[in-house]
Amino acid sequence: MGGPHDDLTVMARYGEKLNFKDRLRDLEEVAEKFFYKNPCQIKEGDFADIVLLGSKLSARRNEIVHSVIRPVSFDQTHKINEAGQIERTWHYEFYLVPPTYTDRKYNQQNKPAFIYTSVEIRAYETFFTEVELAAQNLGLRCRLPSYPPYGRKHASPDD
Repeated sequence: MGGPHDDLTVMARYGEKLNFKDRLRDLEEVAEKFFYKNPCQIKEGDFADIVLLGSKLSARRNEIVHSVIRPVSFDQTHKINEAGQIERTWHYEFYLVPPTYTDRKYNQQNKPAFIYTSVEIRAYETFFTEVELAAQNLGLRCRLPSYPPYGRKHASPDD
């Protein structure tokens, strides 16, 4: 926060970390220095809220991207064809569950810790977008570029 945003070394440093927790820890260190130089309790509180929401959403994101698709039959229709035989048609819905090799995501009755349908996934998509917009808004309020910073020149608070 507040540094040269077009500096590829900054982006490379961010990319060195392979998980969200490490990246978040680095971001919090940079934010602490930024807010020390540029104190504003409202912005710092907003940053803390975004970090908290991002942390919670990170776990949901991981569940979604590491899930497997499972079908469930929910209805069956019957009709008699021209030969007088019964034809059954199953109707399926699909949902996401933890992969079966992840025992800790299933209870002793073999029920998954989560089941996501398209309804839940779309709700999370909306929430992810809201948090991203809040982060972009905070960046603008701190005179930082909105995501993504590639190829643009921006003034920093140190200018």
